[in-house]
Amino acid sequence: MRRPSSRSLPFVRSLSPRGGLALGGRFALALAATLAVAPAAFARQAAPDSPAAELAEEAAQPDAAAADPEAGPKTGPPLPRGIQPPPNKPASMTTVTPLASPEELEQLGFAVRQARYRDVLEVGPTNADNRAVIENWAKWRVAQLTGPAPPEEVEEDEAEEGEEPEPPGPMVEDRRALAAAVAELIREANRNVGPRRGGRGTEEIRLAVFPILAAEVVKLKDNHLVLRTQAIKILSRLEVSGDGSPSNPIRRYGPALGPLLEIYKATGDAEPELAVKYQAAAAIAFVAEYGRNVPGQLQFEAANLFADDLVAHPEYPGWMQGGLAAAVARLNLREPTLLRKLLTVVQDESRPFEARTRAAMALVRLPGAPSDVKSALPGALEELGRAMAKSYNTRPSPEHVENFRTLEFAFKPLAPSEVPRLSNTAILTGESVPSELLAAYGRLHPLVKHVANQNLAAPVNRWTPIPADLLANAGVEAAPAANAGS
Repeated sequence: MRRPSSRSLPFVRSLSPRGGLALGGRFALALAATLAVAPAAFARQAAPDSPAAELAEEAAQPDAAAADPEAGPKTGPPLPRGIQPPPNKPASMTTVTPLASPEELEQLGFAVRQARYRDVLEVGPTNADNRAVIENWAKWRVAQLTGPAPPEEVEEDEAEEGEEPEPPGPMVEDRRALAAAVAELIREANRNVGPRRGGRGTEEIRLAVFPILAAEVVKLKDNHLVLRTQAIKILSRLEVSGDGSPSNPIRRYGPALGPLLEIYKATGDAEPELAVKYQAAAAIAFVAEYGRNVPGQLQFEAANLFADDLVAHPEYPGWMQGGLAAAVARLNLREPTLLRKLLTVVQDESRPFEARTRAAMALVRLPGAPSDVKSALPGALEELGRAMAKSYNTRPSPEHVENFRTLEFAFKPLAPSEVPRLSNTAILTGESVPSELLAAYGRLHPLVKHVANQNLAAPVNRWTPIPADLLANAGVEAAPAANAGS
């Protein structure tokens, strides 16, 4: 079971360009058992003895390339807790659809190398011949991911005479080779497209080349789940400009929202696929926040799609609902219907506390809160806090600590550094608790403080229940403290 104190809060990571696509809660093992704690997670590796564990391991794979502090999403968010692997691998984790035959791959590779493709990438699709070379390069690099893994090198003294080497399996079964191939593709896109060492014209050339690459990458949207995670990774890491310095931050390829949305829509709601859906939503929010030339229409479509899915699926795990809420907040649109949908989630007693508290965090950060939401929110937060207090006193758990801490950030910024990013038309605009939430905060903060101060190293049956006077102050009806402190 996760210890809330050992990881950052979901929303915190979702706000950071470095946490970019690392979201999550229980999720890390569900892509593999599916992917990790929404915006706050810590990756754990599990033995690939099940579809869930296998996907989780994929999510935790390190990149072959050097670490990039502004890299954004890796293969996906750290995984959410509570995810159980399916008893048998679904077809989406066993079926690879090659985009080219081995012979076609060999021909493409020969053609692009003969055409000195790296020189062509430097100048971009300036004419029909150069465009053809770039199209072949994109097809070759993406098709490699669906093809066979490179054959293992066998020392001569280890090879038995007359024994034929086993043919290599699919690339997805050789995670080290897959990681190296993806890292090489990203490296070529970000280092070889445009003039060497950057310079004038780099942004224009990349904006001309990246659509060609994205058109190939999106073909993975119906393929093996591991390949979909790689597609998300590639699309969210394409760099249009910037060097990563404070004065010149890296800007991502904004039009990648289109193919990322296609991956999101093509991915189902069963648990292993849901992890990929979570990744795609996080990637879309990340690219929208840190992208160049982000299409406003796609940003609007994504925010409304996520909010609609959130409202329509109360059965989604808490990590998925929380991830959708965080993505809506990061898209940062002034749209009253988005706030009303988030309020619906906060008020829905059938949903997990993780979903409701993260929806509350998202709601107070969106600009343009309508008056009906402002008037209903204090009561909704108090009802949520009372329900959490009753649940904690009945059966305390580390998840209660995390959810109470998340609730605290529905009243105040995560840190002073967040304040400059807050909209002056949002409910939360500065370091102080909003005036309309002061009364609710005064009643709920003592509950948060009590639960957050529990000794997480001690067994939960030694934690102390919330005292009766704090419960009464919050308007909680007296109830027996069944397990806490017993």
